[in-house]
Order: sequence, then C-alpha cells, then structure tokens
Amino acid sequence: MFSKATEYALRATIYIAQKSSEEHKLGIDEIAMAIDSPRSFTAKIMQLLTKDNKVVRSVRGPNGGFFQTEKERQLSVRTVLQVMVKMRCWINVFWV
Repeated sequence: MFSKATEYALRATIYIAQKSSEEHKLGIDEIAMAIDSPRSFTAKIMQLLTKDNKVVRSVRGPNGGFFQTEKERQLSVRTVLQVMVKMRCWINVFWV
C-alpha cells in the first residue's frame, strides 16, 4: 500500500521517537541499521523528515544527529504520510 520510502520513513520516525532525546541524538548509520534500510536511502528520507522540522529535528557536527522533541513525538502517522506522499485535502487545504 505504501512505497518503500514511506515504510522506511514510518520505521525511522518510530525508532527516533523511542530512542532519541535532545541530549541523545541518533546518527544516520544507527537509524539505517535499526530500520534495515540502505544508508543513502535513509539519508534521503531523513532530509524529507527534517525539512522545516516537521517530523524530526537534526543538528550538524560531531555531536549532531537526529532527534525528536516532545512536540514531534505527539505528531500523528498522518503527518509522516503527508511529508512522504504530499497528501493534501482537496476540499479544504486548511484541514491539513
């Protein structure tokens, strides 16, 4: 039903929600291994998920990585799907 990218995005989001914090950020290698996804494919997915800090946040540098705040942990699966498949309500764009 979902594309492989969307499936991996959901897996990554769940993994990051369970394992990360602002003090403990996860690297791309750890995420890719945990969700059983190729590293380069995971990196592309993470770019989409971190755009505008919608689903996941990222920090660059040696102590950087990916994490979610409490706000992002409260997001629904629908938010991840919207990011991945660009789903929009055609009746009213304000509902989305």
